[in-house]
Amino acid sequence: MKLKRLLQSCLLVLIILLGSVCNSDTIKYSSKITNMAEEMAKINADYVMDTYYSLSDSEKDEFVAYLEEYPENFPPFFYILTADHIYKKDKDKALLWYFIGTIRSYEDVCMCKDITARSQIQVYPMIAAKTTEYLQTQSEAISDLVQTALDWDKTHKDRFDPTWACYHGMNAFYQKPELVSKWKRQKIKYDVRKSFKKIYVKSNIDFSQYR
Repeated sequence: MKLKRLLQSCLLVLIILLGSVCNSDTIKYSSKITNMAEEMAKINADYVMDTYYSLSDSEKDEFVAYLEEYPENFPPFFYILTADHIYKKDKDKALLWYFIGTIRSYEDVCMCKDITARSQIQVYPMIAAKTTEYLQTQSEAISDLVQTALDWDKTHKDRFDPTWACYHGMNAFYQKPELVSKWKRQKIKYDVRKSFKKIYVKSNIDFSQYR
């Protein structure tokens, strides 16, 4: 009987130890970062933006790690927003994140029924000013970076609800933002990717077909 209890105790300890070992690679994020994700899910963009700008450099590093692991929890706009922070340590990664964020943001913006939401596209380069300035000196590397960003966009199927982009349109002040039909959304993704493959970083897309 004593031997049985001893074996049971040893088994329990082993289970606990194995559990801690298996979970040792799990990244633990601070409450500030997880709260940002929770508020973003509620489309509380003002809170999230204010919190982001209050983050220290180390906290922004943590946010970048979170965004890299859970890109579907934030609008792709945040890939653009964090590019200049990444630029401090890794200029090429900053460019990649800028392209990832811009490609997917373009897709989302084009999916809005309200065409006035598209005006935000002009602001993207200014949000990552240092990164886009560096971009002008890297003409030979752009093609590879765009292709890598396009590959990322295709392989990361889960995405934040594209409706986020529609809240920046004029119609959002008096009616709930809407997206175009699902089949149009698929065509939009194809057309945007095709345009970026030609390195159409700026707004050279024919938006009229999506009305």
